[in-house]
Amino acid sequence: MGKPLISIIIPVYNGSNYLKEAIDSALAQTYRNCEVIVINDGSCDNGRTEEIAFSYGDRIRYFSKANGGVAQALNYG
Repeated sequence: MGKPLISIIIPVYNGSNYLKEAIDSALAQTYRNCEVIVINDGSCDNGRTEEIAFSYGDRIRYFSKANGGVAQALNYG
C-alpha cells in the first residue's frame, strides 16, 4: 500500500503576521506525500495574505472566499 496523500488546510483571516510561519511549518513536515491548502476567509488586509500565499508559487494551493468563519473555511478546503 502506498503512502496516502495528506492535506494540511490552513484557514486564515487577517493572519498575515503568522501565515508565512504556518506555511513554512507545514512544508517542513517529514511526511512527503502532503499538500498544503491555504484558504483566505475574506481577509481585509490590503492583499497582504494573498501576497504571502502567492510567494510560494505552486508549492501550495491557495483559495480565497468571502468571510464565513473558520469552520466554513476548513470545509471549503
